[in-house]
Amino acid sequence: MSKARVSYTLALPGDGGRHKFGVNALALAENPGGSGSEGTHLFTGGRDAKVRQWDVAAVNNPIKCVKTYDDHSDWVNDIVVAPNYRMLVSASSDLTLKLWPLDSPEAPVPRATLQTHTDYVKALAYAPSAGLIVSASLDKMIHIYKLDTLRQVAASGGGGGGSLAGASAGQAIGDWTGTEGGAVPIVASGHKDSIYSVAINAAGTLIASGSVEPEIRLWDGRSGRMSFKLVGHTDVVRALLLDADGKMAISASSDRTIRLWDIGMQRCVHISQVHKDAAWALESRGVRMAGRTSIVPVHRTALTAGHGHTKRTCFRRACLRGQFERPRARGLGPDRRRRVLPPHGPV
Repeated sequence: MSKARVSYTLALPGDGGRHKFGVNALALAENPGGSGSEGTHLFTGGRDAKVRQWDVAAVNNPIKCVKTYDDHSDWVNDIVVAPNYRMLVSASSDLTLKLWPLDSPEAPVPRATLQTHTDYVKALAYAPSAGLIVSASLDKMIHIYKLDTLRQVAASGGGGGGSLAGASAGQAIGDWTGTEGGAVPIVASGHKDSIYSVAINAAGTLIASGSVEPEIRLWDGRSGRMSFKLVGHTDVVRALLLDADGKMAISASSDRTIRLWDIGMQRCVHISQVHKDAAWALESRGVRMAGRTSIVPVHRTALTAGHGHTKRTCFRRACLRGQFERPRARGLGPDRRRRVLPPHGPV
């Protein structure tokens, strides 16, 4: 007999829809859909098991929480917005992914709940051109879902918070099926330890993942097969970005470095060391990662405030235009053996 897990949060009067604990995830969307959703909206995922939607278009007015997405029973670790599908996807430590309609009223109900992972779901990524959602978990697995299929399954019986549980992987995109009792994801397996970060290019053909292993793995998004590894970090890879074409990648790690990778060359081409502690998050707003690109990494630190019951997340941003170090070319030493020269100054 399985044990039921019950979780609840007591609302404080006059809290203005704020999160009760720390914020784990952010997502920004323009005109996400639904009545009253015009302009820029910020979605936040918190440790109070809730996702909140904020109208941030009018910066001179008080920011107001317009919706609360409340169905998870544990921390919300990541969120992605799929405007083309008018859908929000959240990943949680309750082992589930939830699909929420963005055109719902003020008290949204999840259109579907996916429980295909066996441990905390830590990261999500979205490929807008392919309509793919990728999830990564501490169970060492990456699951690839097609939003068209999930939407069809939800419409045929998964709505109203219904559970869509899958146990096995399909062989290709064309094999995706929505059957009673489950939506079957493509599974990419091969990590030897927990996965903390994942990224996908716009076409959905390339997936990058980072874990406790100090290496980045690249996968074929159509089959789930591993292509190769990128080696260079010495600690957990906490965040990843891929450019739209899948030619360049950026990684942030607990080793305090941010690295720029050339996927075609399969090597690190720039290293940034601006942080004194672990780098947790990255953000790039529509910038192509070629040459002297503008990257905005975010170093995240949890601060305790108030009476010790409220945790706020503070973000320290550092603009890295021209602040990467390029590893110098290999040369021949006096003993005629190849050696790597130390990095020179910023480029």
